[in-house]
Amino acid sequence: MAAIPKTAVTPEIPLPEFEKLPGFQDANIKDMTPEMRTRVNGIMAMGANSALMLTCQQAQLKRVKDRCCTDQWLDENEREWYCLDAMMRTRPWATRKDEPFPYPFKKVTDEMRAAEGPWVGDDAPYPREWTRGPAADEVLTNIRPVAEFPP
Repeated sequence: MAAIPKTAVTPEIPLPEFEKLPGFQDANIKDMTPEMRTRVNGIMAMGANSALMLTCQQAQLKRVKDRCCTDQWLDENEREWYCLDAMMRTRPWATRKDEPFPYPFKKVTDEMRAAEGPWVGDDAPYPREWTRGPAADEVLTNIRPVAEFPP
């Protein structure tokens, strides 16, 4: 098994605070039958799980907002798609050597946005003029880099 890189970071997810059910103190739980105790503990576990899921969702939402907007990701992914497609069409076993396979994700993403509404990051500006045009050098650098994850 490969060693975990030193730069790898596990994001900290703070454990949520949840209160015990009102009217059920520890003393009352001890006086309950085992079946009732199991039921009360199950209800408290569901509340703790809901709080933990909400905490994780909020942490994921923050990480998504810190990254690039969807349009930038789609543009970069489309470029990689066509590079890989061109490489795959040069293979001897390729059946469609002259016809690139179309990139479907922009169209599908727009259809999903029309059905669901805007996505996280859609309100973030994506100045295409900064990332388009002739390159000044053979070695390209990102003018508007995305955040590195994990940090």
